[in-house]
Amino acid sequence: MTSSQMLWGDRMLGLSTDYLEWFYELALPSWSADSRRDERVSPLYYRDLDGLPPAIFTIGEYDPLLDDSLCMAVRWKAAGNTTKLNVYPQAPHGFNALPTQMAGVANAEISAILYSHIPL
Repeated sequence: MTSSQMLWGDRMLGLSTDYLEWFYELALPSWSADSRRDERVSPLYYRDLDGLPPAIFTIGEYDPLLDDSLCMAVRWKAAGNTTKLNVYPQAPHGFNALPTQMAGVANAEISAILYSHIPL
């Protein structure tokens, strides 16, 4: 768990700290927090990000996974990969699945970036 996950607490805006811990235990039963940092199961800790395709990191300001996205975007760019990071104000986890204007903006940008890299 990153700091934003550990410090999130019981606010349930799509996710909570307890829910994340439950999910990690479900996915990796009996793995310690340290062993979950194994690069084979956690892209956040993968060592060699060189030569990966362009990526867009889209995250809400009120998402316990915020630190994960911020860190991955920085690491992606540091490895020389094309990167775009968008942090949407006052948006919860999974906001782009909601019927809001902000979700429409985020999804339009995601689509535009994808279409710019996919030959039709």
